Amino acid sequence: MTLLNRLLIALLLILPINSYAGTNGIIGILLDQTDIADFSISGYYDLRDRKSLIQVTNVLSTPITIHVQIFQNDSGCDELDFNDTLTGNDTVVYDMDNIIKNNGTPAPINLNDNSDGYVVVTLDNGDGTFDGSGFRPLIGNFRIIDDSGYEYRTNMSGITAGDNDHLYAHFNTADGANQADLVGYTITYQSTAFPIGSSTVLNRDQGTTFDVFVYDMVEEPLSCDSRNFACGNIMNYGINEDYGSSKGTDLICQGGGLANSDGGYVLLVNGRFPVSAGESFDGGFTIFHGFIGLNNGNGTGSMDALEGDGESAASCNSRGACRVFITSELFNGVEVGGGGSDNEERVMNADQICQRLADASPRTQGGTYFAWIGTTDPDINPAGRFNQATVPYVLVDDVQTKVADNWPDLIDCTEGGGSDCLENWLWVDEMGATQSRNPWTGVNADGTSSSNNCDDWSQFQAITGDVGNSTSLDSNWTNLTPFTCQFEGSPLYCFEQ
Repeated sequence: MTLLNRLLIALLLILPINSYAGTNGIIGILLDQTDIADFSISGYYDLRDRKSLIQVTNVLSTPITIHVQIFQNDSGCDELDFNDTLTGNDTVVYDMDNIIKNNGTPAPINLNDNSDGYVVVTLDNGDGTFDGSGFRPLIGNFRIIDDSGYEYRTNMSGITAGDNDHLYAHFNTADGANQADLVGYTITYQSTAFPIGSSTVLNRDQGTTFDVFVYDMVEEPLSCDSRNFACGNIMNYGINEDYGSSKGTDLICQGGGLANSDGGYVLLVNGRFPVSAGESFDGGFTIFHGFIGLNNGNGTGSMDALEGDGESAASCNSRGACRVFITSELFNGVEVGGGGSDNEERVMNADQICQRLADASPRTQGGTYFAWIGTTDPDINPAGRFNQATVPYVLVDDVQTKVADNWPDLIDCTEGGGSDCLENWLWVDEMGATQSRNPWTGVNADGTSSSNNCDDWSQFQAITGDVGNSTSLDSNWTNLTPFTCQFEGSPLYCFEQ
């Protein structure tokens, strides 16, 4: 079992396409063709001077009960919900301005004027749970009609197992299109039993962060920062100044550079799900849904889903080297765990420290990073949860100095010093500066957990945590000696996955 039971990520689409995700966005699923029935489907709505219709069909010949959850972006992603019943082979259309249930009665909810958000429709077993292990009776689509006359539409999404990574959003200037709406949102299901209420959605104010690349027709990339899609914050981006959002929202890539191009594509990679302390999601999985709408602002519009392919953006193996750095920031032993309620949350907090620093530096951007720390859980340590590289581990200095040939070479040394396992000191931080320090680790030279880890990075009092030495080549690089957990001056080692 790997960290957090492997979060999953998927795409909203019309044709069968691939997507990716995982623990911090590293393992993928295939989203099935969305006109094939599933037990839970999802779609976007937009009432910002637009009309939105959600259509749901029961493909079974027997009646079913559905749970409809609506999350409003302009209200902090607050949830409104109701149940409805569909007879065999029945279809219901919900006008989001005035939602009428299938029996003709008004739904007990009122959406905000000029709101946008997303809708999740899930099979209700009749006992308060939503079980994905049985029938898959639902198909659906959504339509968004603008006052100018153009229309966005696509099928709602369903979920099956699969494998893949890069997410693409294509755009072009057909019919004078010069505006774009790139929309995405993140939902989390709690294992295979889907509880009623907002617990279906995890980290809704934090969403999913991607590394962003925009290419024109001659494959010239624009320089873009990472972007977060979060219900309750920003779900809708324009592409850049040449393809701004029809609603004037933020751009996914600042500046121009596409004005003389007939089109291109947006590439989203390395999806990452932040996790707040205290939020439990054991056995659950998280899904990112996205689509792109194009219009000319004057009555002509079109929409397409994001697409995925089989490349492995989330694995540094595919790029020929995996980067390693020591953090420029220093911590005490409890700050490493960030106050998390269990080992998984505390280790993910350390991962987020690595990721935050990596995202801020050009030397380390474009990758997913895990912290080199161990816990008393035998699976939550580098040996149990890292992507074990088949390519060299390298520093982020100017020449990418090699540290080890691969994972076996990295852990091939003897405890207690005396036998070199690294080729060079692991002492370069994310900005390229050298740091002669003692990082928190709690990890043996073979990547397993050592005996001292500040009570799983949660306690100060009379407790120690093992540290390494950033200027050692033998096993002392990871397991030198225990430090008191109150010590404020230790960084972390961060490894690209």
